[in-house]
Amino acid sequence: MKKILKNTIFVLSLIILLGFSAQTTFAYSITSFGATGTNPYGITIDGVGNIYTANYTSNNVTKITPAGVSTILGTTGTHPEGIAIDGVGNIYTANSSSTDVSKITPAGVSTILGNTGSYSYPIDVTIDGAGNIYTANTNANNVSKITPAGVSTIFGTTGSTPYAITIDGAGNIYTANFYANNVTKITPAGVSSVLGTTGSYPADITIDTFDNIYTANFFSNDVTKITPAGVSTILGTTGIHPQGITIDGVGNIYTANSGSNNVTKITPAGVSTILGTTGTFPYGITTDGSGNIYITNATAHNVTKITNPTITEITPVPTPIVVGNPLTYTFNTNSAGTITYGGSCGSVTASAIVGDNTITFDPLPVGTYPNCTIIVTDSFGPSNTLAVSSFTITAFIVPLPVVRPPWTKRCSKDLSTWCLSFSRSRVY
Repeated sequence: MKKILKNTIFVLSLIILLGFSAQTTFAYSITSFGATGTNPYGITIDGVGNIYTANYTSNNVTKITPAGVSTILGTTGTHPEGIAIDGVGNIYTANSSSTDVSKITPAGVSTILGNTGSYSYPIDVTIDGAGNIYTANTNANNVSKITPAGVSTIFGTTGSTPYAITIDGAGNIYTANFYANNVTKITPAGVSSVLGTTGSYPADITIDTFDNIYTANFFSNDVTKITPAGVSTILGTTGIHPQGITIDGVGNIYTANSGSNNVTKITPAGVSTILGTTGTFPYGITTDGSGNIYITNATAHNVTKITNPTITEITPVPTPIVVGNPLTYTFNTNSAGTITYGGSCGSVTASAIVGDNTITFDPLPVGTYPNCTIIVTDSFGPSNTLAVSSFTITAFIVPLPVVRPPWTKRCSKDLSTWCLSFSRSRVY
């Protein structure tokens, strides 16, 4: 059922895209990060920045290193959609057509961990701290739990057509119920309740550190926020047909918009912006510890990376430098934006362009300055903090004239030494 629905969604997206001609220029770096298997849907990331994708049609998992090198990590069951990773690097996929879960070790050894039930159609997967796997079973309207030993049970019921699943720190499970337009909460004891309502057709789900739930609402083109108390609000709008959702370390929400081939950022205050374009039919989305965004492009068979602004030092302030001379400094940035100065340094230059930027710091008195910093901020957010190399400003010293001592003459080849001249001595 989900496969037919996805094909229908894709056709609708193509129809919309035929009339979608808006062009936007983005200042930050957007790259094709690496190739995948056929039709990558789900995406996850490990602690060192390796990306993993669940490839729906090729029935395997791609691993992409931080350098962008792609390999097939291992095979899966039929039509993997959701993907998760545990603390030691094992990968798990929810295989919708074979109704099971694959486990792939870091060495690439693939096994079927457990089954989810006949015609259950599991399409998303999450994992708890003890290594138990949970799947959202779209056809069965329930959640399966599979222990590390491979024992499968029905953990709890959901609303109609659960499309996505996540978990909080206490072990509560949450599902985004596509046709019910709501979120189910299932306690560790298996007790199910409706946490709150969503926009139209929630397709994906994520959670923040305060246990607020967020859903990407496919047909209403927005994001719902549901508090732990069950209060639902629309946080912000998205591009066309948000299919995937993720959150960064400071609470910004990002959606992969399959109908407009772009990514939306929504701040905690609800301010929505389009970050940048992706490949065709962006589906899954995740973020790393540096705030970089990764998106699977289901029909381009690759991953797009949207990079946070980055700045590096090119030419430091000359040191030592005599007070009064211009304090010129050059840095490079991959993003245009506003400049924030820190430490002892400031400048009248308030904005940066992409590439090398040569600025002049405001005059400073005599001293050593090891604490100057620069940050460039664009619509994506702030860059790394650039620590300016320490420099020293010295006083201007006027050299004293050389005075010839009496009764002397220069007696070195470089004329720098004075000797007594006896020929001019007077004897009394």
